[in-house]
Order: sequence, then C-alpha cells, then structure tokens
Amino acid sequence: MENRLKIYRKYSCSFLKGRLDALGARELEDKLTRIITQNLSTLIIDFQQVDYLSSAGIRVLLSFYKRLKKEEKSLKLTSLSSFPLQVLEIAGLTDVFSIKTNLKEALEEVVEIEKRKKIISR
Repeated sequence: MENRLKIYRKYSCSFLKGRLDALGARELEDKLTRIITQNLSTLIIDFQQVDYLSSAGIRVLLSFYKRLKKEEKSLKLTSLSSFPLQVLEIAGLTDVFSIKTNLKEALEEVVEIEKRKKIISR
C-alpha cells in the first residue's frame, strides 16, 4: 500500500494507492498514528486509487474514526471506487463515516466547518 501525505494548515490528506488488505492496513495504521499526533482538525483519506478493502482495513478506519472523534476531530473518506464503497455499504458503515464524492467536496466542507468554528468562538 502506497501512502502519500499532504498537510494543509489544520488538515491532512492521505492519498492511498493499492490494496487496503491486512498488510496495507498495518502500514496505514503506522503512518496514520504518526499523522494524528500533529495538531490537525481533520484527516482526509483519498481512496481514488484503492481497489480493495478488507476487514483489516475497515478495522483501521474505525479505530482512527473513534480516536479522532474522541478528540473532537474528524475523518473524511473521499473518492471511493465501487468495491471499497460496496464493502462499507455491506458492513453498514456508510452512515458512520463521512464519505465525500471527491477531494474537492471534502476540502470545501472542512473549510466551511473551520469558518463556522471561528464565528462561534468570537
């Protein structure tokens, strides 16, 4: 599993490539653990080049979803191809995760949330 990372202000985008199987899940977990220790409000994971999602991959996603939610941060999944999306649908997790059609949509939502937080904190 290949994982490129881009960090923008208070959010991070992780671009995955390959299979999110048992081996890929272990690699992703190691990398995401390092990422979320930074002062980020949102983690976006782009699945555009992921063609397979196993139960091990789901476990990692759920684990990070719970960790981020506990810290009042968010996890967004974007650009899921048909098989990974179908796996999440069958597992009943499409209502748990914030799933966006593409990266642009996820980033727009992050920016909008950050704007609302600034208005509220004034």
